[in-house]
Amino acid sequence: MSILENTSDMEMVLEEVNKEQVKFVEMQFSDIFGTMKSVTIPSESITEVIDEGVSIDGSSILGFATVEESEFKGRPIMNTFKIYPWTCGTDQKTARLV
Repeated sequence: MSILENTSDMEMVLEEVNKEQVKFVEMQFSDIFGTMKSVTIPSESITEVIDEGVSIDGSSILGFATVEESEFKGRPIMNTFKIYPWTCGTDQKTARLV
């Protein structure tokens, strides 16, 4: 966890994921042109992603990196957590973190 993150924010995200039975978390980020990209993870992996970040292959994103230097980690910002309302009432409830 980043020293800039609040532990209570992290706990709130984990509590909401469990309480609301979230199945997937979409990790969003933008490329250098401002286009939104995402990596979707199963909710069972959220603790690991919060602690270690999510691996992203930058060579597959235009303008990010060459193949030789393409692997990087994206770290979520806890207070961007939001459950997508259109997935509520389904068995595929999904949330996002930026």
